[in-house]
Amino acid sequence: MFDARANLVKSTVLAAPSPAASGTSFTYQVVDEPNFPNPATEGRYIIAFWPAAEDPNKLNTEFALVTAKSSNTLTIVRDQEDGVVRTILAGDNVAMVMSAGAIGDLSQCEWFKVTQVAHGFSALNSIYHNGTQWGKAFASAATTLATHVVGLVLNADTFIAVRSGKFTSAAHGLTPGSLYYTSSVTPGLLSTTVPPVYTNPIVFVESANELHVYGFQPQTVTTQAIQTLTNKTLTNPKINDTINMTASSTELNILDGASLSTAELNILDGVVATTAELNILSGVTANATELNYLDNVTPGTAVASKGVVLDANKDFNFGTGDITATIATLTSISAGFPGGFMINGKLVVSVASNNLTVALKGLDGNDPSATNPVYVRINNTIRAVTAALSVTKNAGTNYFNSGSSELSGKEVDYFVYLIWNTTPATAIVDIGFARIPHGYVYSDFSGTNTNEKYLAFGNASTPTSTDDLVVIGRFAATLTGTNWSVPTFTNKNLIQHPIFETRMLSWTPTTFSPQGGGSFTSTSITNAKYQISRFKLFINMQVAGTIAGTVNEFRIVGVYMTGAATGVQQVPGLFPGALFAKFQPNESGPFYQLTQYNLGNAATGSQSINLTGEHCID
Repeated sequence: MFDARANLVKSTVLAAPSPAASGTSFTYQVVDEPNFPNPATEGRYIIAFWPAAEDPNKLNTEFALVTAKSSNTLTIVRDQEDGVVRTILAGDNVAMVMSAGAIGDLSQCEWFKVTQVAHGFSALNSIYHNGTQWGKAFASAATTLATHVVGLVLNADTFIAVRSGKFTSAAHGLTPGSLYYTSSVTPGLLSTTVPPVYTNPIVFVESANELHVYGFQPQTVTTQAIQTLTNKTLTNPKINDTINMTASSTELNILDGASLSTAELNILDGVVATTAELNILSGVTANATELNYLDNVTPGTAVASKGVVLDANKDFNFGTGDITATIATLTSISAGFPGGFMINGKLVVSVASNNLTVALKGLDGNDPSATNPVYVRINNTIRAVTAALSVTKNAGTNYFNSGSSELSGKEVDYFVYLIWNTTPATAIVDIGFARIPHGYVYSDFSGTNTNEKYLAFGNASTPTSTDDLVVIGRFAATLTGTNWSVPTFTNKNLIQHPIFETRMLSWTPTTFSPQGGGSFTSTSITNAKYQISRFKLFINMQVAGTIAGTVNEFRIVGVYMTGAATGVQQVPGLFPGALFAKFQPNESGPFYQLTQYNLGNAATGSQSINLTGEHCID
């Protein structure tokens, strides 16, 4: 329930569980030991295992719950959530993940971890903070009432504080269906007894394992002496021990001639409202029909032609009904608004006369305006687009090197960015697109329009090198020579939300003759695919041909990357700097060597080579 939290925690399995399909402990790489939290001090958490050299998916990933840690050894409970039970091997990937279950828990309960030396608390103690430290709550004064409940004690110095919402505490021992208050007798104790002066309802018990913590809502009860009505004028009379009678004889005479029945008058029996609360009705002009909008309303549930009331968890279910709202100016948005996601926005991509245009539109298809704004979070600021915004790249240029022999006529995926362009006199939101998905500031891109890392932007002013930008979507387009075209768009080739990888796309490698003698008399490329995922380029290809003579080395060039060795032959391709498959054993160098295949002194005849590899994009 109260899972530990950490970012980007990943390693590989050093020693697999024994047995591999059901063992409950394993070791990971020693260098990564500090990164995985210790459940004894941080709380338990979910990890995932999946095979090396594969991306995780539902068919190859097992989830496990980490319950203990000793150095680089983790103790786990296997087969958690909706993954698969698999045989875990040395070398498998292992990572700490934010699972669907953990996200569900976060949506139900507001909690945080507290470190306080020798805190002295037990689970389900009611607590408050005095401005210096946490202490046990006590319903004897307004300043010591409970604001939180201890959900879990991790150790003598660390505990989990729950502010509100639903959480699980197995076999907690409280009575299901009961409301618990802060005790006025024992500090920190939850009690079903209502305190005499300060009532502090803090916990409702749903079941033997489920509890609800209420937000802070103290009440003060004041008891005054009772005067009895004896058919005479009374001084300062009271009703139900809590309400001062301030009515004059004229006001009381309003009841003269009233036709109310005993049952109707008895509705007042048990009323605990104060004078101030009853006087709220003074000046009310609502009629019976309007007041009846609240009749039989169930908190949290929609009822036709009735008012809306939130439930105890501040939730509301509209059922099958619709909500219609008008986009207005947003003056503040919570931190939960993720970067790159559009509110009231969509991308429209088109080609006219071989020229490509990428435009940002409102969901109604019209340009953004002051009354039809589009909102996007760029870095830590919510930006509003209130005017037409687009970028056009005309035919006639080999933009992004997408018209090269390797890519001409083939679909390429482009990532759309919104840019906070500070170069104009007044900073603006600009739009652009690029072939790489990992840009954060403008200096991450090339300013050369034929370079594979070029960012095409719409405004006449080039952004400053430190200007922030964010991915908001992706689209497919084809540059044949220097003429643009686009496919019929679907939800696969036009993405309306942040995405950081391409589809698996095709390219045409360039092949070279064998090195060191001999000849390569014919070639055929049966497969050549690539995919860009954030900083990585993945390739998969198959090349076959016939060798004549003695061959020491065979090169296939065309996947274009940075960091090639001096003297290595480079050709235009997917990314700057030649990446090639070099098949010559026992050779090392700064180039990227996908695999080794010894053709030295090979007999003439047919040779077939399969390549699979990955490389980081600078």
